[in-house]
Amino acid sequence: MEKAINSSKNPFLLKRNSIFVIILGLSLVIGVSVIIPNTIAESPELKQAVSVKDTSSPKYYYDQETGMYKVKAGGGGGRIIVMNYYPQNLEINVGDTVKFYNPTTVLEPHTVTFIPDNRYVPTLEGAFLVEDPNSIRALPNEMNSEPLIIPLDEQSNAIVGINARGFFPYVIDSSEVPTNLGPNAIYSMDGSEKYVSSGWLVPKAYVDEIPGASETFTVTFEKSGTFPYICVLHPWMSGQIIVSE
Repeated sequence: MEKAINSSKNPFLLKRNSIFVIILGLSLVIGVSVIIPNTIAESPELKQAVSVKDTSSPKYYYDQETGMYKVKAGGGGGRIIVMNYYPQNLEINVGDTVKFYNPTTVLEPHTVTFIPDNRYVPTLEGAFLVEDPNSIRALPNEMNSEPLIIPLDEQSNAIVGINARGFFPYVIDSSEVPTNLGPNAIYSMDGSEKYVSSGWLVPKAYVDEIPGASETFTVTFEKSGTFPYICVLHPWMSGQIIVSE
């Protein structure tokens, strides 16, 4: 990468002060999982947090009103945060659309990240070389990294040491060209991509507190096959979309 994307041209990056505290603070604690003791494993709060019926029928997750399947990224809130996708495995047909969203009631971001090419696993943080004001690039050993730049005023920007390709919705196509899809991205996946990510998905109530984060990520699957994905913030979270002709 020769030049960083100038985020001052992105209208969704509006707040300049709280973004540092919120993003950096979350990046420090993002890997901390919630442990559910056996004594509360049957509590009403836990049951409500995971209140999705155990069903193998894809029709249960189909929204007649929108014509899309819906997948939850995480869930719960308060004392209990659930680290899972619901459903974890979804069977659909070519041409079907899936909308991913985060229903958690507290600020716990997740991602939906497809990484067919393991060389493009993104880091949460990044190291960047500033050669001059117009040239900021990732160090050579970072295959899938780009600086997160926040506008301070009309004349200056600040570089945050977070990998923008893990934070924003991004796709890297078969020609290895990265594209920032913008918040609440709607994307058609043809199966040739090396990397497709929702970026940070946050609950609707917190979208305005994390400029650049998304509420939803919508994908239409144009090719048959099995498409596994993970949350790059919580790598033990995994799911897959199984697409049939």
